[in-house]
Amino acid sequence: MEEILLALLELFLEALVWFPVDFGGSRRFGQVRQVVRTPGHLAWSSLPFLIAGAVLGGLSLLVFPTALVRSVPLRATHCMLSPFLAGWLARALARRGARLNPVRPRLGFWRAFFLTAGFAVVRFGFAN
Repeated sequence: MEEILLALLELFLEALVWFPVDFGGSRRFGQVRQVVRTPGHLAWSSLPFLIAGAVLGGLSLLVFPTALVRSVPLRATHCMLSPFLAGWLARALARRGARLNPVRPRLGFWRAFFLTAGFAVVRFGFAN
């Protein structure tokens, strides 16, 4: 039971890694910018978030070198679930903020997804 609670805590913490990076979102800018849709735009705009997540995961290993959860199946499960949870939270917050300022919830989902995926994969692969 203790291991499951620790897994849920670590899942929640990893899902919130994206929040300081995206704090404020599009509210930082006074105007809405037009987005030109080009093939591959989402992939190229999300790649820096994947790299930033991996770097943050590496830095977190310097501070917390051991994983809270020792069970490999639980660690693998939360490595797969945390990006989806982070993306869902980012999309929900973007939709909520869309009343005040037009934002693109889909883009926020993928950026949070890739940032958290990079973080979770590095933590899963290298944490003791």
